[in-house]
Amino acid sequence: MAAKLPLFAAEVRRIFTAEELRAYFATTTRVGPAAHIATNEQYRTMRDAGAFGDDVVSGAADAILFERARVLLIGGAAPGGSL
Repeated sequence: MAAKLPLFAAEVRRIFTAEELRAYFATTTRVGPAAHIATNEQYRTMRDAGAFGDDVVSGAADAILFERARVLLIGGAAPGGSL
């Protein structure tokens, strides 16, 4: 699985421009299930209905994965340090 990661990243970079990727990573305010595809109201409704958890451990894991994806796809040092 790990061996396929560079191929996946290359395909993402082929599909999206560097500017599109930078904009995505700079403007995403939520990560995790449905976080970036739902409106704020839809997200709150689903969260409040128990559609997905909102625990600290899952949130931290999602944030770490998001930052690793950012570094893999657009490179550069992590803002405020590295993961």
